[in-house]
Amino acid sequence: MIEPDRVLSRIATGLSLLNRPATEFPDILELGVRDLQGLNLLKGKEPLPASRFDLLMKMELPIQQWWPGSWPNCEKNDVLLRFGEPSTFCMEWAYSLRDIDAQIDEIDESIMKKIIDICRSDRSGYYSLYVNSRRFLIENPVIRLKEMVEQVSRGNILNEVQDAYEPIPAECVENGKVYLCRNCHDALILKDVHLYCRNWVICEKHGDFTKAHSIDFTPDLKRLKRGMKAYVCMPGLPEIELFNKISRQKLTAKLWPGIDEYDLQISLPSGKVWAIDVKANKSPWLLGRREAEKGFIQHYSLPNLRWDRAFYVIEDDYFLPNYEKLFWEGAASTGARKSNVNLLSMKQFLRLVKREVENA
Repeated sequence: MIEPDRVLSRIATGLSLLNRPATEFPDILELGVRDLQGLNLLKGKEPLPASRFDLLMKMELPIQQWWPGSWPNCEKNDVLLRFGEPSTFCMEWAYSLRDIDAQIDEIDESIMKKIIDICRSDRSGYYSLYVNSRRFLIENPVIRLKEMVEQVSRGNILNEVQDAYEPIPAECVENGKVYLCRNCHDALILKDVHLYCRNWVICEKHGDFTKAHSIDFTPDLKRLKRGMKAYVCMPGLPEIELFNKISRQKLTAKLWPGIDEYDLQISLPSGKVWAIDVKANKSPWLLGRREAEKGFIQHYSLPNLRWDRAFYVIEDDYFLPNYEKLFWEGAASTGARKSNVNLLSMKQFLRLVKREVENA
């Protein structure tokens, strides 16, 4: 039996690995397309386009327009590609395959794993270096090599951070200028006289992509690799945003305690400690499944990691009325029992923190 979720995961993973121009498909994408073709035949639908170009154009349409038979666990208007780049939705589904057969090393996640492994060899000694290195990746999606090397030589960030970057492609350069996204500060891509961001699903909510912010192009200018941008930088922006808002309330907050055991630790005036994982996931079912596979936010006996309450804090734009329901349905699909971790939007969580402070 061909499982729709598995087919979608294979296709999304293949698209996340796709080079530009797409002269050939990664093996896992070929497998996903073969399975999709099989679903088409079973449902008596038209065969998929024979050319790679036409097939990729189809992937830019909402899934409801081309998916045959039973739906995967996603919304019908979700799209996998936009202007040839994987969407946030696509990258989330690509990540979902890590425990099946995806080659996550090729999606750049091995770089972050190496940084974490180095720092966990001496959690207390390397903690500040880890926080500095991770913040550097989140806050510098575009950077000149000279500036990065200078930070490494001063001991502010790990040398491995350099492996997270790639040269700025020609499609991001116009008349010696590179235009930057006003939200995430990534290099905007020019296509048919239009500008767009690799993270368009999130960033277009913050306004049109314009030429208002630019820097001069030089050969040493770098941008984050696709996987690092999707799995480290974009999720990291709301993590730092929440950290800053909590810190302004004169509370003790700590980013990535224990070298990323969870995202944020808050110490309240009552003496209670809260553990938070901040999520900017479009697909609640998929997020619930992945968190269940990880064991949710785990309890720790170590004093510096223990917590009294734990929360998943979801970006406001994604926290729709059925988000929590779909999250727990995804978790239940693994056979996991419902955890005592709470799900709240960013606004809901900040109101809860404010009440705790006022009632202390």
